Amino acid sequence: MNLGRSDQALRDFSKVLSLSPKHEKALLNRGLLLSQKKLWKEAREDFLILVSIVPQKFDYWTKLSLVEWRLGHKTRAKTTYQKALALKPDLPEFEYFRSQVS
Repeated sequence: MNLGRSDQALRDFSKVLSLSPKHEKALLNRGLLLSQKKLWKEAREDFLILVSIVPQKFDYWTKLSLVEWRLGHKTRAKTTYQKALALKPDLPEFEYFRSQVS
């Protein structure tokens, strides 16, 4: 996505969220775009809302964990990743990460 299109997409998602602050897809997509732009604090806000409205969504917890890590919040990153792992405890590809956060 080129810069102009991603900026327009951010404006569009923000407009949707001004009308419906808990619109799941708009929050997810805006959070992802903000993450791509390394706007970690802003992305964190969207992912925090997502995990509050859809707490059973593994992917939202992992995205929040990554943003926390990027912000230097290592303890929060670990806590949120543990919440993600609790949702899918049998994923073999996460065995290494599970050992790191235990």
